Amino acid sequence: MNARFLFPALLVLLTGCNPANGVLASAGFGKLNLNVLAVTTVDPETQTVSSKAYVRWPTAPGAKTYEVIRTFGTNPAKVVATIGDTSYTDTSLGANQTAIFKVRALSGENKELTTTDDKSVAVQAQTVGKPELTAPADNASLGVGDVPTLTWKPVTGATWYYVKVVRGDNDSPVYNALTKDTSIKFGDNSPLKFDNFGDLFPTDAKATITRGIIFRWTVQAIRADAGTDPNAAKGIDVNASPTFKFSQG
Repeated sequence: MNARFLFPALLVLLTGCNPANGVLASAGFGKLNLNVLAVTTVDPETQTVSSKAYVRWPTAPGAKTYEVIRTFGTNPAKVVATIGDTSYTDTSLGANQTAIFKVRALSGENKELTTTDDKSVAVQAQTVGKPELTAPADNASLGVGDVPTLTWKPVTGATWYYVKVVRGDNDSPVYNALTKDTSIKFGDNSPLKFDNFGDLFPTDAKATITRGIIFRWTVQAIRADAGTDPNAAKGIDVNASPTFKFSQG
């Protein structure tokens, strides 16, 4: 092909000029991926139910701010936040509400660079039960070198269970795991994980038992709206067990 015909075609491809708004987009850069998750929890002390919708998206090249747009039912779309971060938490949703979120990336001149697709999220009503821990028993004293298998009774309606173990002296996490089973050995790799919301349900804590230290452990029962893959869920219910303690040596 003649170079004088090839060069203009390459120039158009690389600049990615949008004739509708005159904004230059990075080569190969399309719509942003939007992740949403509605989490309904019950406070173990007060039994108060609360819901939050977590909205996450990647950084858009050249973007200075992001508009978070939310739609309820037949109501018109509304900008609920204009922020410089790439995450937003909506605390205004109630049980059984459905919302649609969209994010627009804006330049310093408030011109649209790119957007996300619309993502719908449904807030779950609190229906999952409270887990009942069975072993090790509360205040159990393990033998030196013993590694406990954490066990609890199944909860009707639960899709997964999230296990948390912390040191009693400073509350630092030592073990976290997400599993569909009703037991897991302390230190075993987490069978499941939330890739897009790992900060809400981290599974990378270092598993270490120190003799003479009291450890506290709990289990959260999680009911999901989309099968067994955590990353397919858009809405979940969470209910936490009481706290048990154990020590070694």
